[in-house]
Amino acid sequence: MTQNPLMPVSSVNVQPESRSAAATSRFSPVDHMRLFRQYLWLWIVAAVVGVALGVVVSLLCNYFVPRYTSISRLQVTGSLAEVFDAPLDPHEGGQLDALRTFINNMILTLKSPVVLDDTLKRPDVKDTEWFNSFHSAEDAYEDLYERVKAFRPRDSSIIEVKFSTPREKDAAVVLQAINQEFLRGYRRQLGNRDDDLRRMMSTERDRALEEMEAIRKDLTDFSEQNNIAVIRAEGSKEQIHYLTLVQTKAQLEMLLEMTKLNYTEEVRQGNDPQLNERPERAALQDQDPFIAEARVMIKRLKEFKANLIVKGFGPEHRQIKEIDRNILVKQNELNQSRTEMQRMASSIRLSAGQQELEGIYRQLASMGPQMAAADAQLRDLNLKIAEYEQMEERLVATQARHDRAAELLADIRVRSDRPDAVRVSVLQQPTVAELTFPNYPVMISGVALLVLAITVGWVYLTEMLDQRIKTPTDINLVPDATLLGVIPMTTEDPSGPQAVEGVVQEDPSGLMAEAFRQVRTEIMARMDRRGYKTLMLVGAQAGCGTSAMVGNLATSLSLNGQKVLVVDANFRRPSQGQLFNTPTAPGLAEVLEESASLGDAISHVDDAGIDLLPAGGGETTAPEILDGTAFQNLLAKLESDYDVILFDAPPALVASDSKLLCQHLDAVAVVVRAKSEKRGMISRMLRQLEGDRADLLGLILNGVQSSAGGYFRKNYQAFYHYRETGDESLPS
Repeated sequence: MTQNPLMPVSSVNVQPESRSAAATSRFSPVDHMRLFRQYLWLWIVAAVVGVALGVVVSLLCNYFVPRYTSISRLQVTGSLAEVFDAPLDPHEGGQLDALRTFINNMILTLKSPVVLDDTLKRPDVKDTEWFNSFHSAEDAYEDLYERVKAFRPRDSSIIEVKFSTPREKDAAVVLQAINQEFLRGYRRQLGNRDDDLRRMMSTERDRALEEMEAIRKDLTDFSEQNNIAVIRAEGSKEQIHYLTLVQTKAQLEMLLEMTKLNYTEEVRQGNDPQLNERPERAALQDQDPFIAEARVMIKRLKEFKANLIVKGFGPEHRQIKEIDRNILVKQNELNQSRTEMQRMASSIRLSAGQQELEGIYRQLASMGPQMAAADAQLRDLNLKIAEYEQMEERLVATQARHDRAAELLADIRVRSDRPDAVRVSVLQQPTVAELTFPNYPVMISGVALLVLAITVGWVYLTEMLDQRIKTPTDINLVPDATLLGVIPMTTEDPSGPQAVEGVVQEDPSGLMAEAFRQVRTEIMARMDRRGYKTLMLVGAQAGCGTSAMVGNLATSLSLNGQKVLVVDANFRRPSQGQLFNTPTAPGLAEVLEESASLGDAISHVDDAGIDLLPAGGGETTAPEILDGTAFQNLLAKLESDYDVILFDAPPALVASDSKLLCQHLDAVAVVVRAKSEKRGMISRMLRQLEGDRADLLGLILNGVQSSAGGYFRKNYQAFYHYRETGDESLPS
């Protein structure tokens, strides 16, 4: 199934949360495409006016405040690392930072007071119209400082200098003067720097030469007073002698320690009897003649005893006992002799060790003065040698200073003679001044965009602050509101009637009739589902088209086979009788007052196929007549005779009649005139109608123009296309 071309593109069933949030917003949402289409001619006019205004402003600026600019470029080369090498490439290694710093310093120098003051003192600058337009040199200086611009283009070694002035022929003259004074000052600065370095290095070279002569004289005098060769030889010899004494002392100290250990060991052995009985010492003692004779005697006695025992002498024999006594005596004598010999040997060894220690101590004591004398002699010789060597080192260092100063003097001389020592040169002479302000394309486009932006801003601000209901989308901003349908302006259907009254009857196949059928279908779907028969159509204020809406809906319902009654309940401004060309009295008022019968009051409209009960009465009829038993009885009678009863009620915010009717009728639909009622007013009206018996079905948006929403025109075109061709597809 294809989409109905008369239904709005935007959904009318909006979630309560989003609708509530939209209602609390201070600004109305904006449909950008709708605004673009609606105000397309305004955008075009604003752009044309902006272009024209931009041309006028540009011409005025060109006449009153023109600005002519001359441009010059200065080339900056790399520094000289070595005087005989080519300049360093400023774009290699770490030279870029150094180059950037140098260029920044040159820019500051170019705009320094010295350069600008010298520029203003030049005769060619004083002859310019620009200079003569100032009352004083101070004013000219301030203007010159503001107008001259110098900067370094990105990733380049160029200084671009610009000067702007209202006089075309003066820009290049002043800029040329600035360049010349800057380069003259820069070269003068380089010359002064080289002169200062040359004087400093010459002074350093002469001072070093004088110091060298003084050091050489000191060396000569020292050599005459002290034979340095002999001193060095004696020093070597004395060094060897001193080292020999140190070695001898060390050996004596080692010998002393060993002797102490031997002496201590000898004392310990002399006090230990077991050590004296060792075999090696006993063997030495046996070599003594007395001990040897005693041992021989003891051996013979033992042999004689053995022979006697062999012969049969027992142990108790007198001779055996005599021999044993003799052996014992001889053994005691032998032991005493050995003990005495050991004591005497130990005493001799201790005495020898003590004498050896005393001798070592004497030798060590005698070496102290010898070493002190040798050390003093060696120290004195070393001091003289060190003094001489220090003078030689001073001479070498001073010679290096002299040579370095002479080398730097030569480098300064060569560097000064090199053309590339001047790192700044003119790459491009000042150009012929060109008009830079006003820039016609920029000025015209800028003013045009500004005018267009102001226009767009004004339109958007007006739209956002506009609280009127213009399109179905605006219904979403009204809390608890439901859109029942949209009735376009009659101008949207060029082939149909130009008056909305009776349009369904006059052109039942037209666009307007189709729109009323859509509204009829939506309303009846809600009423039939709930069993409603009575419906009141009411607007917020007069002029919203409620009466025409009632008549057309009644006709559409009649064409749909419904038995319809239209009741004009607007006693102050009744209109249904005039619309359908029927008597205006008697009517509802006379029926309720029982001054006329219902049959006499109801008129049948043959063309529309409906019945009409006019208001009757007059402006003095009280609204309370609608709130009585007579009205309720009348409703019961009418509901039994008709399928649908439509009430044309006065505006809800103007009269209280609508509020009274809501207490007895089944349903109510609110008619809203597009671009007339504000959202707040409709919201207030809906709140007033709440809580009564009548069920609020929704809102009918009346008098919508396709220009108010771009999608409506396409929908209307789709309707015409379908009516003429029967093709349900939308036209391209």
